[in-house]
Amino acid sequence: MAAETAACDLVIPARNEAENLPALAEALKPLRDSGVIRHVVLCDNGSTDDTAKLAEDAGFVVVREDRPGYGG
Repeated sequence: MAAETAACDLVIPARNEAENLPALAEALKPLRDSGVIRHVVLCDNGSTDDTAKLAEDAGFVVVREDRPGYGG
């Protein structure tokens, strides 16, 4: 009997991370393609750069929260 791999959803908090998103999306691609990660949800915390757009372009689900969180 083949071993089953558990799938999970990944939630990523982010603020002004446009510079880092392409590398993150590329690193997650094998895990997404294999089904280990079903969904990537990026919680955009008031970014003023292209964080949300790049995340959407990468196929992530984007949830926006405009109020700065801890450390903001």
